[in-house]
Amino acid sequence: MPIEVDNNTQEPVTLTASGAGLAKAQTFTVKPGHQSMELGLVAANPGVLSLALKDGRGKLLDQRDLPVHVVSQE
Repeated sequence: MPIEVDNNTQEPVTLTASGAGLAKAQTFTVKPGHQSMELGLVAANPGVLSLALKDGRGKLLDQRDLPVHVVSQE
């Protein structure tokens, strides 16, 4: 699953993805500008996929919680 990220700072930031659809948390370094990351999403169980963007000091810049539904289980 592609994730589009815009880093409007002058420094790299960290994107962390965790929760439903991921076997383990994934962390990416995002350079200034626009980048596309690929999550190895496996929608086996419904739940919430959390995405957090933090600066180099660990300050939270943005966070999104996305519901994950598994069609075969509905």
